[in-house]
Amino acid sequence: MWIGGSNAKICNNVLFGNDLGLAQHQGQQNVLIANNLIVSNTRLGFHCGAGTQRLLHNDCHANGANYSGVPDPTGKDGNLSTPPLFRDQALFDFRLLPESPCRDAGMNVGYAEDFAGNALPQGAAIDLGAYEYKFISPPQNVRIIKP
Repeated sequence: MWIGGSNAKICNNVLFGNDLGLAQHQGQQNVLIANNLIVSNTRLGFHCGAGTQRLLHNDCHANGANYSGVPDPTGKDGNLSTPPLFRDQALFDFRLLPESPCRDAGMNVGYAEDFAGNALPQGAAIDLGAYEYKFISPPQNVRIIKP
């Protein structure tokens, strides 16, 4: 994904399995990059050739190189580098498993719902990535009647 202009907001995306996850090349200023899962890109996760950005609450993991052109922000400002624990990445199901460290690890960037239309947040905070984890409680008062 290429960042196209200053004051851009690149938030709550899954950038997976590409040559390059996210690139900022043209000197764009004041770019917010938050709540993204940048995972398993062959060459680079995030590259900055020029410009300013705020890297907040992203998980950049298992890329050829996670960061280029900027200091590695892992461990600062909510940034992680850990397996996100997708439901089934082989089938491109990028919903998070219940035990994912990316659940409740994001920040509010003004979105009311996720990519699937689920209200945000579903837990204590926004999840990283495009899909908010949604707990579905088991049915109550179920009776099993045998014939």
